[in-house]
Amino acid sequence: MPGKHWRLRRLQTVEGAYADAAKRLAELPPDKKVLVAGVSLGSLPATRLAVSSKRVKGLVLNVPYADPITNLFDFGPTRKVPKGYVEKFLAGKKLEEVEKAASLFSPLQNAHRLKHVKVLLFVARRDRIFLYRHSKKLRDALQHHAKQFMCLESKLLGHWFGASKYNLQSSKWLKWLGFE
Repeated sequence: MPGKHWRLRRLQTVEGAYADAAKRLAELPPDKKVLVAGVSLGSLPATRLAVSSKRVKGLVLNVPYADPITNLFDFGPTRKVPKGYVEKFLAGKKLEEVEKAASLFSPLQNAHRLKHVKVLLFVARRDRIFLYRHSKKLRDALQHHAKQFMCLESKLLGHWFGASKYNLQSSKWLKWLGFE
């Protein structure tokens, strides 16, 4: 682990990435159509930006978190850790505080707020970081709520190779998203 409170620092990094992107979005001309993409951890600020701005018309989630808190407790190394220890691990913050902050970024919890956005979801069935059962829940929620939705699934690749494959192919999906 990269430090005592690495998970909390990740959330702070996500908040910083969102703040920077929101600032840059505000600087764009008002008639500019916006596409937001996030890979892995980057899916969290990308989702929040898409939810918070009606200017975002396209969202690409590449091997995303479905829900950060669910992932925290379902990820192999942290699955059996007691709640009290997790709170200590989160720099003394109560789990409820962190859940509230994380819910602003959660693609799964915010799927119902993406009715104005075309969403392209890439998932990897052999992903060991974001479990496939979480990806299926996210897929189902987005299919129900997004303006238009497409999901591409790799049956053979895991998290890192799946993300790389989809990044390399991303230009061919711009037409479907309306950003040629």
